Order: sequence, then C-alpha cells, then structure tokens
Amino acid sequence: MIIFHPLCLLAPKMTDEEFRQLVENIRENGYDSTYPVVLYDGLILDGRHRYLACQELNITPVYTEWKPVNGDTPEKFVTRSNVRRHMTVTQRAAFAVAMGGGGTIKEMADAAHVSPATISQAKKIAREKPELIEDMIAGEITMAQAANAVEEEAPFDDAPIEIHDDVDTALRSEESFKAINKQILAIEKQIEQLAASSIGGKVRMNQIATDLKNVRDAVRWAIPYKRCPYKTCKTTGCKACGGAGWVIKDVWANIPSEIKGE
Repeated sequence: MIIFHPLCLLAPKMTDEEFRQLVENIRENGYDSTYPVVLYDGLILDGRHRYLACQELNITPVYTEWKPVNGDTPEKFVTRSNVRRHMTVTQRAAFAVAMGGGGTIKEMADAAHVSPATISQAKKIAREKPELIEDMIAGEITMAQAANAVEEEAPFDDAPIEIHDDVDTALRSEESFKAINKQILAIEKQIEQLAASSIGGKVRMNQIATDLKNVRDAVRWAIPYKRCPYKTCKTTGCKACGGAGWVIKDVWANIPSEIKGE
C-alpha cells in the first residue's frame, strides 16, 4: 500500500456519492490512463480517490512520477490539480493558501481561479485563525463566515483614548495616533466586507477608501514631533505652533536651522 503525501491529504475529500460514482465509472469503463496517480518521493501526490477506488476494485492504476518543469513546485501542482474539480471560491482560495509554496498573491489567485483580493482575505484568516482553513477547504464554512469569526475574535476597540493636554505628553503621543489609525483601518475592513456582500452592493467602496485614506493621512501628519523652538510659542501668536508648545514634522522641517539651534 502506498502512503499519501501530506500535500495530497490537504485536498478536499470527495463526498460518499462522488466516490461511489468514481468507483462505478472505473468498474464499467476501466481506468482512464490520461489521469494517472502521481507519485513524489514514493508517496501519492495526486490521485488519492482514484487510488482508493482501484484498491476497492482490486485493480492497479496507472502511475507517473512528478517532475518539476519551469520552476513548478509540488504545492503549485497539487493546487492546479485539485481546483479543476467542482469547488467553491472559498474552497479554492483556502486550498491555495494551505498549499503555500511561495509565489505572489496574483500567482496564487491565478492557480486557484479566484481574485487576488480573495487570496488576501484567505491569507489573513490563515494568519489570525488558522484552524478555520481546514473547514473552509471542506466546504463547511464560507469565506464570509470565517472573516466574521476573525473579526469577532478582535472586536473594534471603541474605548476613549486618554488625552493629556501638555507638551511632554504630546511628544509621547505617537502610539495614540497609531491607535486611532488602527481603528480607522478596522472600519475600512468592515465596510469592505459589507460592500462585497449582496446587501452592500451599492456601497461606493472606491470613494470610501479614498476618504478614509485622507482621514488616516490627516491623523498621521498631525503627530506632535518637536518642541516649538520659537520664543513666542507660549502665546497664540506663535507662527509655528499657535501656542501649543510643539510642532508637527512638516512644520519642523520648514523652520530655519538657526531657530532650531541646529
């Protein structure tokens, strides 16, 4: 008995009905040699169900040895071999991500016949809740259900950020600004999911993405950077800080060196 390669075992299993149909097809028509069982290092890399059907019928399948061609890898080969079957978008994307094997997101998307955005979403799920990938491959949950489970694990943090209005605290506030931008990004992801659904089909995602990017940039460029070097900074008449006592990076870059003491 030949042992299955770990990559082969990642492929979705046939249903009982599909497997019975395969067995009966081979019984009636013989083994189709154009679909050999593929071996790699003595293990079955592709053709698990064909092999098992032949075992049940007590016949010998046709074997071939996998060989790399033009930079191909076992992972890429197994992905191509399995996505040709009837699989949902979720299954194809999850399977391609589970295979790994390097390559760009576009290459993975092309191999799985899905969009790069779908691969990116599957990769995120694999990073944050890897146990869901197997369920996605098996067709037990959809991409949207898995994404929702990930979001539930990391709920939106709407707790108020503590603000202390003094120069020293302002100059140590970069993490607070980053936290705000993180919340904005979380909102953007939630809107993306809504826009991708049937009920959010009319959400103008391109415009929203542009608007939120502008908000993120506005927050990022407002981070306190240095103490105001002007002697008048304690008054509202200071041309650099307006009396705040600190300036942002953009303003600091335009203050003359002799004023900054450089």
